[in-house]
Amino acid sequence: MVTRTSDNGAVPVPRDNTRKQVVSILVIQGHPRDTQETRTTQLCATRQLFHSTDLVSHTFELAGTRLNWTIRESTNTTHPSEGPSVVGSVDIATISSNAQQEDALLSILRAMNVNPEWDQRNWFDDVLRRLGETWPTEFADDMIAPFLDYTVRLLVDAPLDWVGRQQKQL
Repeated sequence: MVTRTSDNGAVPVPRDNTRKQVVSILVIQGHPRDTQETRTTQLCATRQLFHSTDLVSHTFELAGTRLNWTIRESTNTTHPSEGPSVVGSVDIATISSNAQQEDALLSILRAMNVNPEWDQRNWFDDVLRRLGETWPTEFADDMIAPFLDYTVRLLVDAPLDWVGRQQKQL
């Protein structure tokens, strides 16, 4: 990427005035015990701020219970994959945008209608389909399928909770 100096001379900016936004899936360690049933997923959108070298990450996660799901958003100045509870992460798409398009990704994520059929593991599948309607090349099924397979492997690599299953059967 070729850079030039911004009008105030302090911050390098891309010549074409575009920024990359990276969409990632994070697999979060289960709590209070890390098991297959307690691991969860988060969707993360990271971008460099315009006219700055700072990064900002918006992380979206399913919160609540099946009948009362909400999508909770948090903002970080570091990539959440650096957190201690992250088992693994995978970058699934990179979107180029200019200043006018910069918030399109976040607007779509914030406007998602919650589906009561979602669970802590499959909700991002619907979200990725919705993003694919706007960015069909970046979110094409054949492009993201290997990343989704990797995410599933991270989820099932957690230990089974045999004690919990035995208690549920009683």
